[in-house]
Amino acid sequence: MMNSVKKTNKLLLICLIIVICVLASLTAYVMAKYYNETGTNNTVNSVNMLVVCKDSNGKYYENGKIYYALEGNSLDFYVHNNDQGIISNANIEYETRVESDTSPIIQSGTLNKDVAESQLGASIPSLKNGVIYTVTISVQKPYTETISFTVMPVKDELATYYNLKDNGEYVQLDLFVGNTGGNIDVTVDFGGLSPDSLNAVSSSWEKGTPGVITATPNTHYTIYFFKNGDTSVYNSVSEEVITAPYSITFDVA
Repeated sequence: MMNSVKKTNKLLLICLIIVICVLASLTAYVMAKYYNETGTNNTVNSVNMLVVCKDSNGKYYENGKIYYALEGNSLDFYVHNNDQGIISNANIEYETRVESDTSPIIQSGTLNKDVAESQLGASIPSLKNGVIYTVTISVQKPYTETISFTVMPVKDELATYYNLKDNGEYVQLDLFVGNTGGNIDVTVDFGGLSPDSLNAVSSSWEKGTPGVITATPNTHYTIYFFKNGDTSVYNSVSEEVITAPYSITFDVA
């Protein structure tokens, strides 16, 4: 009788140990599942935030740079939350400030997330020669960033500037050389376009290699560059002032 009781107790002990092990395993599984699920669900994706500044011609304005423009011209600066197909996935609050010889002009705005937006951030109605303009775009939220640059007007008769226009099958360059005091060399990087071989200035230029214009003062040059099936669209440029070292680069939009 005693042996029977001992066997029964031993069997119950073994069963109890098995139950405890099963419960422990089940608890560990539930906790691991909970950890994995909560860990996955609570992961914060990195926020992609992007702010760039361009004018109405699509020209980029970068922090710390000095830009030259013709006196009398007006300039509009646009704040973008997108570039090259990348769009900010967070709302961006910004403030723009234009400082010159008058009281600062300050305004603010918000670029909405997940949709490509462009807003007029700052304007200079008419550039005055001898006045230095400082344009500052300050991102307030959700992070901080500053784009600040200087615009310096130059007299029309003294300036050397160019226009660039994409006409579909070809790109047209117009170079206006001011009173430079002597000949200047202007380097033109036209990428993979084909320069006009019938133009005396570009007749010796080769596709893929920058060309050089030995320009004389107070002269206007027009050169055509052919796409030959290239479907790229090139940024148009209007009255872009260049200074030494003189160079022009064709940028794809």
